[in-house]
Formats: sequence, structure tokens, C-alpha cells
Amino acid sequence: DLIDGLKSEYFSVRYWCAMISANYPCLELVYSLEKLLYENNLSPEDEFDLKSAALISLSMFGFPETIKVLKSYINKESDEELLSEAKTFLSELEKML
Repeated sequence: DLIDGLKSEYFSVRYWCAMISANYPCLELVYSLEKLLYENNLSPEDEFDLKSAALISLSMFGFPETIKVLKSYINKESDEELLSEAKTFLSELEKML
């Protein structure tokens, strides 16, 4: 299942499960995707791709918890492009809820 895939030892499995998660918004996936936002044991390119995929999926989840996750992430991320992406998604979610 997707939650198990998001925990896979293989980067490509985690990445594709993060992308597929966008189609299945559920609260359990919010927290699994959140964990991907804090991975730092990958190459810079893979880390960026994984975090971006997690952010894209989270942006599709209209839960108050998603807003909390994004706000927390914004306070900790230093990559400008990921920060911009997260802030844009947060703004859109706040308009929806």
C-alpha cells in the first residue's frame, strides 16, 4: 500500500508513492508524506525531488492538518525553491479551508 511504499528503503519507490498519493487524499498519508519532507540522507537532487513530490501531494489534501504540516516545514526548510513551492501551496490551502 502507499503508506508502506512511502517508507520503502528504495528512493524510487518512495518518490513514485509520493506522487501517486496526490490521487488518494487521506489523513494517514499526510503524516507519511510529512516524514519525506525531512529526509536528508539522499543526494541533493533526489532530496529535492522527493520533497517536491511530497509537497505536490500535500497540496491536494484539504485537511487542516496539512496546513499545520506545511507551516512547520516552512519554518525549517532552507531551499528557496522548495520554500516558494510550500508557501504557494499553503496559501492555496488556506483559501480553500
